[in-house]
Amino acid sequence: VSAGDDGAAERGEVRANALALEPLAMLADRLPIDSDLRRQFVALAPKGRVMDLAIRWNGDWRSPAQYVAGGRFEALGATAADGRPGFSGLTGAFEGNEKTGTIRLDSSHVTLDMPNVFRGPLEFESLTAEIGLSHGAQAPELQFNKVTIANAHFAGSVSGTYRVVPDGRGVIDVTGSLTRGEARYVAQYVPLVIGPATREWLDNALLSGRSTDVSLRLKGDLNAFPFPDNEGGVFEVVAKVTDGVLDYAAGWPKIENIAGEVAFRGKRMEVNAHQGTILGAKLLKVRAEIPDVVHHYEILRIAGEAEGPSAEFLSYIEKSPVLDMIDRFTEGMRMQGNGKLALNLEIPLREREKSKVAGNFQFGGNRFVASPDLPPFEQASGRLEFTETTVRVPNATATFLGGPVVVSTAPQGDATARINVQGRTNIENLRQSAGNARWMQHISGAADWRGSVILRNKLADVVLESNLQGVASDLPAPLNKTAADDLPLRVERRFISQTQGLTDRIDATLGDILSARLIRRHGAGKDIISRGTVRFGGPAPEPERDGVWVSGVLNRLDLDRWLAFGAAGKQPAEADLSGIDVKLGELQVMNRVFHDFALSGTAEGGGWRATLSGREFDGTVKWESQGRGKLVARMKKLVIPAALPDERRDETSDRGRELPAVDLIAEQFTFKDKALGKLELTAAPVERDWRIDRLHLSNPDGVLAVEGLVRDMASQQPRTRATVRLDVSDIGKLLARLGYPEGVRRGTAKLEGTLAWPGGAQDFGYGALAGNLKLDAAKGQFVKLEPGIGKLLGILSLQALPRRVALDFRDIFSEGFAFDQITGEVSIDRGIAFANNFRMQGPAARVAMTGEVDLVRETQKLHVRVTPSLSDSVSIAGVLLGGPVAGVATILAQKILKDPLDQIFAYEYNVTGTWAEPQVSKIERPAPATTEAN
Repeated sequence: VSAGDDGAAERGEVRANALALEPLAMLADRLPIDSDLRRQFVALAPKGRVMDLAIRWNGDWRSPAQYVAGGRFEALGATAADGRPGFSGLTGAFEGNEKTGTIRLDSSHVTLDMPNVFRGPLEFESLTAEIGLSHGAQAPELQFNKVTIANAHFAGSVSGTYRVVPDGRGVIDVTGSLTRGEARYVAQYVPLVIGPATREWLDNALLSGRSTDVSLRLKGDLNAFPFPDNEGGVFEVVAKVTDGVLDYAAGWPKIENIAGEVAFRGKRMEVNAHQGTILGAKLLKVRAEIPDVVHHYEILRIAGEAEGPSAEFLSYIEKSPVLDMIDRFTEGMRMQGNGKLALNLEIPLREREKSKVAGNFQFGGNRFVASPDLPPFEQASGRLEFTETTVRVPNATATFLGGPVVVSTAPQGDATARINVQGRTNIENLRQSAGNARWMQHISGAADWRGSVILRNKLADVVLESNLQGVASDLPAPLNKTAADDLPLRVERRFISQTQGLTDRIDATLGDILSARLIRRHGAGKDIISRGTVRFGGPAPEPERDGVWVSGVLNRLDLDRWLAFGAAGKQPAEADLSGIDVKLGELQVMNRVFHDFALSGTAEGGGWRATLSGREFDGTVKWESQGRGKLVARMKKLVIPAALPDERRDETSDRGRELPAVDLIAEQFTFKDKALGKLELTAAPVERDWRIDRLHLSNPDGVLAVEGLVRDMASQQPRTRATVRLDVSDIGKLLARLGYPEGVRRGTAKLEGTLAWPGGAQDFGYGALAGNLKLDAAKGQFVKLEPGIGKLLGILSLQALPRRVALDFRDIFSEGFAFDQITGEVSIDRGIAFANNFRMQGPAARVAMTGEVDLVRETQKLHVRVTPSLSDSVSIAGVLLGGPVAGVATILAQKILKDPLDQIFAYEYNVTGTWAEPQVSKIERPAPATTEAN
């Protein structure tokens, strides 16, 4: 170094083969440099090594008039200070003079720290560059040529110029491109001039995405960066992205599989996706933008369209803040089909609670379920419009309850939404949509109806009304009606509590026939009716007790058919029936009709206890629910009327039902208007059978005892087999009790045997009856009566037989046959009784019968042989008329010759025709052959 007269260096030269900068910085306070330079040197904290360094200058070394410098550097670094950037890891070479210079970089693991520009240091795995430096008249200028950079986030190159401006950020003109980029790291490379809310959004929103095509254009005075509306410069970064995932707002469903563009243009940031999905729905186009990334009140705007499964759009709403914005209007709704969604969001990034939403969902041919416990809307088409405060459906169309409907909604202004529905239901269509439920086979026609659904906190209050005019019903009484009849129906379901479990109230009225008010509790996968009242013939009162209580008056109830419907269906909710107090003008059960029936009972210990009264009933019953159940009845009076004729019977039957155990005592039992005495019945189910342990019917005239078994009672083809024994103390009185007061006088009898027939005990009939019976009767007399009244008794009395023409004494049968004994065995097969050994013995005659009797058609084919007891009479007459010797001789001859006169005077007949009009024909015997006396 040479110095001038003032001591300043005029010329100088520095050479170093290798210079480590970090130790040099440690010795800065020992170097012969002024304090200001020393302070700057210490602040920079340089690192790395300089090799082959050569510097020559003329003039003051602080601002030399001429200089030449050159050298190489390795792992060069400096700390950011006084607005200057920091860096580390630079390796390369430099050369230059007071006019131009060149810097060549070939570095790895480089860090660039620009705290006034970026929020953190930028790291590069590699950096190569050729940078030209020129000293213009105004300020130095850098020319970037072949600058390439790469790290784990991106790889690319830039070129351009940068001119230093005193007291400014400089002027730049740079063009660049990236051949590889990861979208989720964009926020790290966004300059601090971009607002913090935007940078935070970029951190959280760009979850993934790849690009092989990124372009950069930056031009202008950096003091005006980011050049809004291209004023004073250009700032544009555009990345073509694939496989992108955009989490555009917290709590909103992500956009996935994005193919589109991420761009910064001036102060605007944009994401344009021409392809993507949201919860499986296909995006048509989506645009997300922050119009002003610099302004302190950044606003994110999202506009997009998507099409796909409607269920995905409902899921989108339910998984986004829209659900709460619209007071959970769509929660619980379900849709099948496709639709199209147009959505606009405006989200202030610093005040997200002030977000605004405008959506439009179009659907066509969808299946829509507004609530799980409501029938579905089929072929639904329309538009659902919503904002952050309202939901609206203007005149959507659908098929509901089997007919066309129009659906609309109206904002309520109280955090609720109202869906109004009106339409006409065709029962045939409704039957098909309801799965051809059995009860629906009995209604037909069509009716107008209207309804409303009020949605509040995802709960649906429902009202449905119709006068049912146009609908005909042949359901069991009292729900039968003609199509012309008005029968107003109103059903309302309203939720009343959520504090102690979800609870609703159901009110239903059907004309003046039936009304109900039920309190239903939801939970644990099932619904339970905890309280309720049901009333026939008047309004149901407010439920005040646990359980369901039924009361009221009905003109007629066909319980047979209702039980058949109940057995075939399923209950929509569990209910505890706690009490019943009903009066029925006419009750049909077991194919019989009972009158002025009153039932009053309460639940008791898992069963029931009730009082029955009416024309046919007087007593108490108890139901025990253990096992298959047990019915205990104690009746003062029990009247079983005749079964209905076939034309009044329902096509359903009791077959296929399991019978409970029965313990029944009726002090006065009447069957088909016959007072039969005291009835005792004990029976119980045994596996698949129903065993009759005791059926005892007793009165002063006789006792009937039956034991039996109903096999496979729960099947459609049960069969009953019974052992019967009838002990009769007075045949005449018993027959009178049974409706034949002039049939027989006096007499005792025993009848026993076995009988079998298809069906249950209540299905007893002659048509398929089979079995064997044995009869033993004594000391009675058939009474003269009309066969049309006495039927079979008229045949047995033999009063229709022709009068004898031989012997002149009182006719044996015209006033009724007196018998000392009747014995016989009868076999029955398919309702036909066969008599093979049927005999009647009386003082006047002996009668033998063979043949068959059809119990169903009331016909007979009998062969009757009547042998009058004439021999004793004739002998006595001989004693009286011919003298004792002749009379005794005649008697002895009769006995020795085995009653030849009886044989001579025996008569045989064929009896055919009906019981009411028997056809009797006498069988003529051939005349005996004569022999000439020798």
